[in-house]
Amino acid sequence: MDFSIVGIAKASKVYHNQDRIAELSQKNTVKSVQGQEDRVSISQSARLLLLENQDSQSSSATTKK
Repeated sequence: MDFSIVGIAKASKVYHNQDRIAELSQKNTVKSVQGQEDRVSISQSARLLLLENQDSQSSSATTKK
């Protein structure tokens, strides 16, 4: 079994930081929806620009070889 040696001051600081985070989490509850999905639509002009950018990057990569 491995043990690590940590100073009392550092262990105390970590404990107090975690305690403070737990305290703040209890006070400020954030409601979240489980399984939430974001839907994004891309315009036709954006798709064309993306394809042009990918084509220019692939052609420049082949010329560098």
